[in-house]
Amino acid sequence: MPSIYFENLSQAILFEAELKGQISDGMWENARPMNHYVIPCRAKVFIDAKNPRSSNIGNKSYNFSSKDLLDCVGDRMLDYAKVGKILDGTDLSIEAAAFVAEYWKPILKAYQGTEVTDYLKQMFSKWIPEYRITHKIVKMISDQFDSVDYTEKDMKKDLNRMKKIWKNQ
Repeated sequence: MPSIYFENLSQAILFEAELKGQISDGMWENARPMNHYVIPCRAKVFIDAKNPRSSNIGNKSYNFSSKDLLDCVGDRMLDYAKVGKILDGTDLSIEAAAFVAEYWKPILKAYQGTEVTDYLKQMFSKWIPEYRITHKIVKMISDQFDSVDYTEKDMKKDLNRMKKIWKNQ
């Protein structure tokens, strides 16, 4: 099974919440070979700060810190990585952390009762209970988000490390 062991939760969230999608149907959707995305998008993601590595993900290389990519979705990616810094040390799974990194703002509005769309109702009925995303977790993100000490420069360092981890098979 393809697997990637990143150094920290922010890297794992960046991969799960943004880069998998960019590989399959975003920045690199027309890359060659045509099925290049299949193996990386099936990769199981782990965190191992002492021994980051990848296994069985193929030899396709992606420039995760590409200027074109960051110009397009860099702000969103920075938000995801900041949430990773906040959630580091919680007992959420990587998948749950990536989910809440993407959706914490509308989830918070729903918990506050200010915005409940059909999509949010679907999230509350399936994903939020499955991932154990509580109001406390979303409020923690909201309370700490603006004070997280993580910049675009930090994110670029993480993305460049991720490229090296990708090649470390």
